[in-house]
Amino acid sequence: MPNVNVNILVPQGALYTATSGQSIGTDGCATCVGVIFSLQDGSRVCAHFDSAIPGTNSDQTDEIINQTRGIIEANIPGVVTNVRACTTAPLTQSTGAIWATILSLYADATINTNVNGIYS
Repeated sequence: MPNVNVNILVPQGALYTATSGQSIGTDGCATCVGVIFSLQDGSRVCAHFDSAIPGTNSDQTDEIINQTRGIIEANIPGVVTNVRACTTAPLTQSTGAIWATILSLYADATINTNVNGIYS
C-alpha cells in the first residue's frame, strides 16, 4: 500500500483520537483489524487491534472477546455514528474474535477484507 499522508497514523496495538479537521488512519492490518469509530461530535477514534493470543480454542476466543470489549468500552467516548474496519486476514481465530466483538457492539459496522489500511 502506498504511503498515505494523515495527521495521525495509528501503530499496531494502539488507539488514538482525531478531532474534527484532522485525518487519521492505520495500515499494515494483514493479521490485525484496523477500525475507525466516527463519533457524533465529529471526532474519530482509530484503533489497530491485534492479539498475541491465537484464538484457536474457545477459552482463547473468549479471552480475546473480553479484552476487545474492555478496550472499546473504556476508550470510545460519546455516541458512535459509524464504524468501518479492515483486514486482509481471514475472519477466523483471533482476527475473527476481534471482528465478532466489534460487530456485537455495533451491528451496522462494516469491514473490508481486501485492504490492510483504513483512513478518514
